[in-house]
Amino acid sequence: MNKVMVVTDSTANIPPELWDGNPIVSVPLQVIWGNEILRDGVDIQAKEFYERLAVADVMPSTSQVTPEEFKAMYGRLIE
Repeated sequence: MNKVMVVTDSTANIPPELWDGNPIVSVPLQVIWGNEILRDGVDIQAKEFYERLAVADVMPSTSQVTPEEFKAMYGRLIE
């Protein structure tokens, strides 16, 4: 395991070529769409998001990554 890692949230939009071979991890934001809570980049990808947005009656909102979610990620990384 690397001693240094880049930890970001899913709004960073890091190009795929930078992920390969680099110690980068991302914590997904929540996309709240009506009663659905989706993890950005996990449960819903950008393509699906924009397809749904084009025909949506209800507009989505987002929620930032919580301190607890970052703490959990850092905990997994130091193990």
